[in-house]
Amino acid sequence: MKEIKKQFFRAFKLFLLIALLTLTISGCKKKSVSEKPFAPSLAADTKAIIKICGNYSNFEALEAEFDRFNQIYPEVELTYSFLDNYNNVIVSSLYSDEAPDIFFLFPWMMDKPQYEILFETAEDLSSPDLNMNLNCIYDGNLLKISNGKVPMLPMYSQGHGMLVNEDLFKKEKLSVPTTLPELLDVCRKFRAAGYKSPMMGYADGAANFFSSIAYPYSHYLVKDNAKAQKALNNMDASAGEYMRPLYELIEKLVETGCVDFNYCKQEFTDNYNGLILRFFEGDIPMLLITGDAVSGTKKRESKSEAFSASPFKYRLYPTPVTDKGGIFISNTGTGFAVNSNSKQLAITNEFIRFLTQTAELNNLATVKHLIPITKDFSSDELFAPMENGIKVYANTTTLLDDVQKQIRISCYNIANGLMTVEEAVEKYGKITDTQ
Repeated sequence: MKEIKKQFFRAFKLFLLIALLTLTISGCKKKSVSEKPFAPSLAADTKAIIKICGNYSNFEALEAEFDRFNQIYPEVELTYSFLDNYNNVIVSSLYSDEAPDIFFLFPWMMDKPQYEILFETAEDLSSPDLNMNLNCIYDGNLLKISNGKVPMLPMYSQGHGMLVNEDLFKKEKLSVPTTLPELLDVCRKFRAAGYKSPMMGYADGAANFFSSIAYPYSHYLVKDNAKAQKALNNMDASAGEYMRPLYELIEKLVETGCVDFNYCKQEFTDNYNGLILRFFEGDIPMLLITGDAVSGTKKRESKSEAFSASPFKYRLYPTPVTDKGGIFISNTGTGFAVNSNSKQLAITNEFIRFLTQTAELNNLATVKHLIPITKDFSSDELFAPMENGIKVYANTTTLLDDVQKQIRISCYNIANGLMTVEEAVEKYGKITDTQ
């Protein structure tokens, strides 16, 4: 266990705090009229040490937020512990003498028996007694267990989209597409202008770029169909029919030249750093990518000679794969859970209540360079276009990992000419490829 204490990174945090205060001023202008300012409920001279355990080795965003909390409660300290083997040791940590007051919780833990104790131990943040401002978060982003309990405060949203080089669109006098017909037309015009593959991304591996289409679109297709979700999760042979529109879309994108799959194989490997640096070469109109990968762009701008020499504006958009628009699937990846057995329960809940504001959650996401979890994140220019997408919530549309694997492999095989749409539909549940 590595202790990272509040006094670390003072110089960095001073700079960061100034930047965040500027962001808050602009962010507050966007807040809903109904959102009231944070009002402290404890004495200003409250003394405590809040212990937090997580799996981030470096968590500047938390440090910055706690500095802001310290302006209200100057006598409260923070100790953050990075656990190398978090998933395997967090349960035992709750029973140790150094039990955390706050710990990381993940939605994927819900159906794992070994993590039941974590959900049982977590405070119910929806309790009226805690007075949390959960209304600043879309309800679909809140993880709820069977009894309606909200065991964690989500930090930010994970998602998929297309990273758009807006300068290229201006150069070719084109508008960023918002619907599938517009996307097909834009791709045709980019090809005519000499762009080999208007849409690009990873070509191979589990993170191949068709996953950035398949993941949100598969959830979209069955989001209001409990019967379909159950059939897909049970690997029913007939369930493949639900994914036919997705498979046909993949086929169309390849056949119409939106994607040159062989060219992408030449240009990309399953390499996070290489993906971003290749995009910074400046000749890719649309890069299919995950929100997590986008988080690494800012740090790599200065590492790209091409981008440093000729910088361009880029933003993340929902990929327009339907006639109605693009899909923004919001997938809560990580959240803060409060240990209900904490010896510092009152001040710990107060810190979480402080975080549960639009400005604070947006700042937390901005420092991590990830998609905010709130109802309004238009203050973050990089992710602002995602707000216009058709919203789907992974927390409420439950498709198991095995389902996504079947779909992902099918899309890959269709794109490579290894399988027809009909074969992909008929073979659902029986695909054993290891990709």
